[in-house]
Amino acid sequence: STTKITLPKKGWPIQLKADVQWGDQDAYMHVNNTQYFRWWESAHIAYLQLFGIMMKGNALDEKGAIIARSECNFLRAITFPDTVTVCCRGTSLGNTSLSVEYLLKNGAGEDCATGAAAIVLYDYIVLPTGRCR
Repeated sequence: STTKITLPKKGWPIQLKADVQWGDQDAYMHVNNTQYFRWWESAHIAYLQLFGIMMKGNALDEKGAIIARSECNFLRAITFPDTVTVCCRGTSLGNTSLSVEYLLKNGAGEDCATGAAAIVLYDYIVLPTGRCR
């Protein structure tokens, strides 16, 4: 079946709160760059779930998604302890892909990072998995 997706014109339909963990920090005492991409991933999965995609959040989903490209612009360091808000919204829709953008705010409401990703929709049931071509 076809999933009808309508992208919002403004606002952030996904705004996830996440506590910064002490272990998220690196030797420089700020959140390690990899954590930002984990936050992006959680946010875009929540966004896809608004449309019935990735409801289980893993390869057992009939309708899934694969990250084709992901980027992050680091604006302000985040440190422990803090609570961040991870925002996500769609920006464009292709035949089998979705572009999203992200905004990350610290507990004081300051913009700490922006980002974007290209996500390719994938049918885990019909298409083979486990091999790169």
